[in-house]
Amino acid sequence: MTARVARFSQHELPPLTIAVLPAREAYDYETFRHRLADVSVLDQSVAIRVFRIPLLAVPAGGRRRGGYFSTASLSVGLAVRGLLQGRPGFTSPRLRWSPYRDACHIVEWGETPPSCWDDVARGRFYGDSDIAFADFCAALPPPLPAAHDPLFGVPEPFPRSFVERRRGPTSPSNEHAREEERTCVGMFPPVLQLRRPIAKPPR
Repeated sequence: MTARVARFSQHELPPLTIAVLPAREAYDYETFRHRLADVSVLDQSVAIRVFRIPLLAVPAGGRRRGGYFSTASLSVGLAVRGLLQGRPGFTSPRLRWSPYRDACHIVEWGETPPSCWDDVARGRFYGDSDIAFADFCAALPPPLPAAHDPLFGVPEPFPRSFVERRRGPTSPSNEHAREEERTCVGMFPPVLQLRRPIAKPPR
């Protein structure tokens, strides 16, 4: 099954053909096979080829309560929705429009996914296995330190209390410590060093 989408461009381009292929032809078939807790849903999945790359559309079933397919344009998203309409496991296919240019539109099916960005809730919703989720959590970067800049939301060079303990009246005994502090702060980007209010220019 295929669908043809007209391309709107100042150049003469032929219509874009979107094809539905067997699931095993999808580039990410093995990724889903190792990720899902119930691999039987792959029997009803299909590969959708946009341009030259077929990607997998996995239906809902078992622990998997819904799914999605990302598209770069609304016209392609409407065509993908039409191709999935009526297929087993792809109940209520719908197109979610993204208002942001750096984010794709999404064709969804099944239940409505969690609105929060909780990795545990979303992983369970999409039917990820416990092993796959554990591997995902192990690959996450370490959390940010407790001390962070309240203005920019980025880590401070070091906690304010540590800086205050290092400061004191300038004298030969603590000049070495002050020089060390200036060296450490200089290792960070300037945006992290804005600690004092900017003085107003004279009128």
